[in-house]
Amino acid sequence: MKLNAARLRGLAPNSLSKMPADPQAFGKTLLHFFKDKPTDENAEALANAVMGSALTLLLIQRGGQLDITPGNDISVRLGGRNVNPFRVLPALKRAK
Repeated sequence: MKLNAARLRGLAPNSLSKMPADPQAFGKTLLHFFKDKPTDENAEALANAVMGSALTLLLIQRGGQLDITPGNDISVRLGGRNVNPFRVLPALKRAK
Protein backbone atom coordinates (compact mmCIF):
# COMPACT_ATOMS: atom_id res chain seq x y z
CA MET A 1 0.00 0.00 0.00
CA LYS A 2 2.76 2.47 0.83
CA LEU A 3 4.22 2.09 -2.65
CA ASN A 4 1.03 3.43 -4.17
CA ALA A 5 -0.17 5.77 -1.44
CA ALA A 6 0.52 8.90 -3.50
CA ARG A 7 -1.42 7.47 -6.44
CA LEU A 8 -4.40 6.72 -4.20
CA ARG A 9 -4.43 10.12 -2.52
CA GLY A 10 -7.73 11.87 -3.08
CA LEU A 11 -9.66 8.69 -3.82
CA ALA A 12 -12.48 8.02 -1.38
CA PRO A 13 -15.31 5.49 -1.37
CA ASN A 14 -17.73 8.11 -2.67
CA SER A 15 -15.36 8.92 -5.54
CA LEU A 16 -14.93 5.35 -6.76
CA SER A 17 -17.58 5.85 -9.42
CA LYS A 18 -15.29 8.53 -10.89
CA MET A 19 -12.45 6.06 -11.29
CA PRO A 20 -11.00 5.95 -14.74
CA ALA A 21 -13.14 3.92 -17.11
CA ASP A 22 -9.96 2.05 -18.00
CA PRO A 23 -8.60 0.14 -15.00
CA GLN A 24 -5.62 -0.94 -17.11
CA ALA A 25 -4.58 2.69 -17.60
CA PHE A 26 -4.97 3.32 -13.86
CA GLY A 27 -2.96 0.16 -13.14
CA LYS A 28 -0.10 1.45 -15.27
CA THR A 29 0.28 4.38 -12.87
CA LEU A 30 0.90 1.97 -9.97
CA LEU A 31 3.95 0.03 -8.85
CA HIS A 32 4.03 -3.63 -7.90
CA PHE A 33 6.03 -4.90 -4.93
CA PHE A 34 9.27 -5.02 -6.95
CA LYS A 35 8.80 -1.25 -7.46
CA ASP A 36 8.48 -1.78 -11.20
CA LYS A 37 5.73 -0.56 -13.48
CA PRO A 38 3.28 -3.32 -14.46
CA THR A 39 3.13 -4.75 -17.94
CA ASP A 40 0.08 -4.30 -20.15
CA GLU A 41 -0.94 -7.84 -19.23
CA ASN A 42 -0.98 -7.32 -15.47
CA ALA A 43 -1.82 -3.61 -15.06
CA GLU A 44 -5.57 -4.17 -14.62
CA ALA A 45 -5.03 -6.93 -12.06
CA LEU A 46 -2.64 -4.67 -10.14
CA ALA A 47 -5.21 -1.86 -10.14
CA ASN A 48 -7.80 -4.25 -8.71
CA ALA A 49 -5.39 -5.58 -6.08
CA VAL A 50 -4.34 -2.12 -4.91
CA MET A 51 -7.87 -0.70 -4.88
CA GLY A 52 -9.27 -3.83 -3.20
CA SER A 53 -6.58 -3.71 -0.53
CA ALA A 54 -7.11 -0.01 0.12
CA LEU A 55 -10.87 -0.45 0.37
CA THR A 56 -10.45 -3.44 2.70
CA LEU A 57 -8.23 -1.41 5.04
CA LEU A 58 -10.61 1.54 4.98
CA LEU A 59 -13.62 -0.61 5.83
CA ILE A 60 -11.77 -2.30 8.69
CA GLN A 61 -10.62 1.08 10.04
CA ARG A 62 -14.27 2.13 10.07
CA GLY A 63 -15.27 -0.87 12.17
CA GLY A 64 -15.82 -3.53 9.53
CA GLN A 65 -15.29 -7.21 10.27
CA LEU A 66 -12.98 -9.03 7.87
CA ASP A 67 -14.09 -12.42 6.57
CA ILE A 68 -11.37 -14.54 4.98
CA THR A 69 -13.17 -17.88 5.09
CA PRO A 70 -11.30 -20.36 2.87
CA GLY A 71 -13.10 -20.91 -0.41
CA ASN A 72 -14.95 -17.58 -0.24
CA ASP A 73 -14.07 -14.16 -1.60
CA ILE A 74 -12.51 -11.78 0.89
CA SER A 75 -15.30 -9.65 2.31
CA VAL A 76 -15.86 -7.06 5.00
CA ARG A 77 -19.11 -6.78 6.96
CA LEU A 78 -19.97 -3.23 7.93
CA GLY A 79 -23.30 -1.72 8.89
CA GLY A 80 -25.26 -4.87 8.08
CA ARG A 81 -23.76 -5.17 4.59
CA ASN A 82 -21.13 -7.42 3.11
CA VAL A 83 -18.68 -5.75 0.77
CA ASN A 84 -16.37 -7.69 -1.52
CA PRO A 85 -13.59 -5.09 -1.95
CA PHE A 86 -11.84 -6.96 -4.74
CA ARG A 87 -15.02 -6.99 -6.84
CA VAL A 88 -15.64 -3.23 -6.75
CA LEU A 89 -13.30 -2.16 -9.57
CA PRO A 90 -14.48 -4.91 -11.96
CA ALA A 91 -18.11 -3.98 -11.17
CA LEU A 92 -17.39 -0.32 -11.92
CA LYS A 93 -15.75 -1.30 -15.19
CA ARG A 94 -18.80 -3.35 -16.22
CA ALA A 95 -21.15 -0.48 -15.30
CA LYS A 96 -19.41 2.06 -17.54
